[in-house]
Amino acid sequence: MGLLALLITVVSIAAFVYWLFAVVEVLRIPSWQFYEAGSDKIVWICIVFFLQIIGALLWLFLRRDDVLSVEDRSDEDPPADWYMDHDAGALRWWDGVEWTDRYQTWTGARPRPTG
Repeated sequence: MGLLALLITVVSIAAFVYWLFAVVEVLRIPSWQFYEAGSDKIVWICIVFFLQIIGALLWLFLRRDDVLSVEDRSDEDPPADWYMDHDAGALRWWDGVEWTDRYQTWTGARPRPTG
């Protein structure tokens, strides 16, 4: 019976260590990497944290390779979209190459500077 108890203890410790590794790994991966892989970081944090070893195994077998295989495109310009212009306090249109004079406000006009 002592060998079985030792085996269960070793497996339990290994499972806990892997679960802890999975939690830290999911927390350290940037959100954009999850997004590019078609997933959501918050969802995977909850899965791994609350389902513990089952969540860590789901992470390992279902999503980890997809998320880690996403290439870093930080040297490329972001795609055309509305982005927050903190100076103006409104969303501003980035056309994929440069900023435009289009702002997303109630009137569509450039917001008045504050301060």
